[in-house]
Amino acid sequence: MPKKIYYLTQDEKNVILITWGMAWKNVQIYFNDTEVGRLENRKELKEGREFDLGENKKLSIRLIGKFLPELELLINGEVVPGSATDPNIRLKHVVNMGLTLGGFAMVGGVAAEVFEVPFLMKMGLGWEHVISGALFFLLAIGAFNKMGWAVWAMVLILAIDILAILIQSMETGSSPINGLFFKAIIMFYLFRGIGAIKDLKRKEIIPLFELDE
Repeated sequence: MPKKIYYLTQDEKNVILITWGMAWKNVQIYFNDTEVGRLENRKELKEGREFDLGENKKLSIRLIGKFLPELELLINGEVVPGSATDPNIRLKHVVNMGLTLGGFAMVGGVAAEVFEVPFLMKMGLGWEHVISGALFFLLAIGAFNKMGWAVWAMVLILAIDILAILIQSMETGSSPINGLFFKAIIMFYLFRGIGAIKDLKRKEIIPLFELDE
């Protein structure tokens, strides 16, 4: 059974544990080892519920998003640190994705050109991918430093790549579905990253149980 743990304070004394079954059924919420709530199915989770944690704290939980559903966890309207909608987590996804894709393009391009690795050559990797990979890698570092323009630049590079896939598919008659689906997922996370940077610049996320009453 999948589970997620969220620490609400630096000393890790206030802990939320959430477990769930297949298709988001039988969701159980625990606070400091005590069950505080349960949702039976996906329908209840999409509607959202609120549970009392004590100390004048209310936890709201809801399943949001259709393309890639995720749990929204709020305490008194503030995002739970480390949860899916925490802008720090969304930005981390963008940075990790940028570093991984950039690194693969650089290494794959060099391997294809220098060592003539067959499957990499079949993928069409070359020196141009070394250059674009290095750029993507540097832009990911910019995103890590909360530079919104860096993520927008990644969006632009990806858009050009999508256009190239469409042109190639028209010329060769091949199906672009798999490549486009993969790029769509990347684009989805990039736009989330742009919103995350805006949120992080607007306010600082601090431990919820350390807020002054």
